[in-house]
Parts: sequence; C-alpha cells; structure tokens
Amino acid sequence: MRGLPDTAASVKQLFGEVCLTFFEIMLRLFRIGLMPEIHGQNCVLIWKNGKIEHILLRDHDSVRLHLPWLTEQGIADPDYQIRPGYSNSLYNETPKKLLFYLQTLGIQVNLYAIIDTLSDTYGIEEPSLWSVLRVQLENAIQSVPFKPDVRREIEQIIFEKPDWPLKLLIKPLLEQSGVPGSMPSGQSRIQNPFLYVDETTIIS
Repeated sequence: MRGLPDTAASVKQLFGEVCLTFFEIMLRLFRIGLMPEIHGQNCVLIWKNGKIEHILLRDHDSVRLHLPWLTEQGIADPDYQIRPGYSNSLYNETPKKLLFYLQTLGIQVNLYAIIDTLSDTYGIEEPSLWSVLRVQLENAIQSVPFKPDVRREIEQIIFEKPDWPLKLLIKPLLEQSGVPGSMPSGQSRIQNPFLYVDETTIIS
C-alpha cells in the first residue's frame, strides 16, 4: 500500500544508505582528482547480507580528471586522445569543473531519478527525499579527509550558491552533425535544488 508510515521510513532509510555509499565513494575519488561516469547505468550497487557495501563502476575510458590533484597523488596522466576538432571534457582545469559532474550526472540525473521513482511509487513527498540526500551528502563531505579550504568550497558551491549547473542533452543531440567524438551536451543554469527544497519546507 502507498504512503504507509513504516513503508515510507524504510524507503527513506534505504535511500539514505544508497546516497551515503554513493557520495562517500565519489567524493573520495574527487579528492584525488577523479570523477567517473556516474549516471545510472554506470553505477551498479554491490550488496552483502542485505547491506550496500560497494559500487561497481564502468565506462573507464571516460573518467574525468583534475590533473594537479592526480599528480599530487602520484597517479600518471592517462594521456587521453580525443579526435581532433572535438571538445575534451575529460581534463578539467579546476576542481569546480570536476565537481560539475557530481552535481549534474550524479545528483540531477542519477539520484533524482531515484527520488522521482520513490515519490511516485510510495507517495513520499520529494522534499523529504531531498532532505535525506542532503543529510547524507553533508555526512560524506565531513567524513572524507578534504583540506579545510577544499571542504568549505564544496559546501559553498553545493549548498549556498543560488544557482547550479544544468547539463543539457536532448537539444545538443538533435543539433549535432557529422560523427560525434563523444555524447554531445551543453550547459545551462538552474536554481540550487537545496535552496528550493529549503524554501518549500518553510512554506509547507
């Protein structure tokens, strides 16, 4: 039955466990200058005894990098080769550009798809699921051993900035011509979803 309190609590607990595992792994990779392909079909949850233990990642030919952090960790440049004339989104000049993929593919595409499904299936209000996501993201940011200035910048970009990047897929795909070097995409801006959830919670 939809919307039963015990069902809703169980669903939110499980969603929280998924979020925490996801964020801890992605932020640990981000800390060393890596961001895998993290939309849905590239992340497989590994379960053991009813608990999520790991995430199996695929599409390793398109891992995004921030080379200075990678170098600090003693990891060699994979020396990606991109077809001439096509944009290269694999090398990111700043940590902020690398964090873009967690905000867009990780949260807006991957985790929001789960929120949308859980809300529709179990009758749980979306803001309450966003709140679960936020708590677990905050927990992961605190648990990963970032430098204090890096941690503060992550918190400011994710929770405090009035707007967020938005990854555009359909329009660039329709506008492409010739043989693509990679999946075409574009960028726009939207309201920070966490600020929207905060406003919704206050109003309701």
